[in-house]
Amino acid sequence: MMIFIRSLIYLILQVPLTVFFCLLGCLLVIVPLRWRYYFVTRWTMTMLFLLKHICQLDYQVIGQHNIPKEAGVILCKHQSAFETLALQKIFPIQTWVIKRELQWIPFFGWGLALLHPIAIDRKNKAAKPKLIQDGLNKIAAGFWVVIFPEGTRVKVGSTGRFTRSGSELAVAANSWIVPVAHNAGVFWPKNSFLKYPGKITVEIGQAFKAHDLNHQMSASEVTDQVRKWINETTQKLEQQIL
Repeated sequence: MMIFIRSLIYLILQVPLTVFFCLLGCLLVIVPLRWRYYFVTRWTMTMLFLLKHICQLDYQVIGQHNIPKEAGVILCKHQSAFETLALQKIFPIQTWVIKRELQWIPFFGWGLALLHPIAIDRKNKAAKPKLIQDGLNKIAAGFWVVIFPEGTRVKVGSTGRFTRSGSELAVAANSWIVPVAHNAGVFWPKNSFLKYPGKITVEIGQAFKAHDLNHQMSASEVTDQVRKWINETTQKLEQQIL
């Protein structure tokens, strides 16, 4: 019962806070993107604060020293809504590859659109070239690009098909590739209203580049390496809890 009550209180607070930050953020549309990013992500930090103090759900990060100073591509396991929040606090300024329909969600989507994400239409053949070109521009401007290679959230114990889009972007930019695994779905399951108390573990893998002096990796090889590490690490983290 307490889990339900805490989750309900979280939702009750989340709704007006989302509306407030979105409406105020719209007034900042004329200011530089980095300023807008800082303001809008105060909503994210507030949600993480409430998650900790109301739902008693905290997190720890392993391998934060693996984050390079130079921007690149983040390839992250997707199980929950949690990682969409936590990555914004763990990594420097970033942008996300999203379905363009997410920008149409009242208030939340409008706030998301203020940050100029890489919004794609998956049904359009031009989606991948757009992702690559926009991604190259973002990385060149110093923004990390967050991609969930499975494309959608998957249940604990499952894995989706890993797409090559993020790997192709990283190969094209010869940028850093940082894999991220976690066990958030154990505490905040896919599409669930309930948030169970505990401590999520987020593990950041060793950063690498597709091209170095000794070897040139293809997008397929990058995807295979990332998939193997994420799946094995996620399984390990889940087994520590289940």
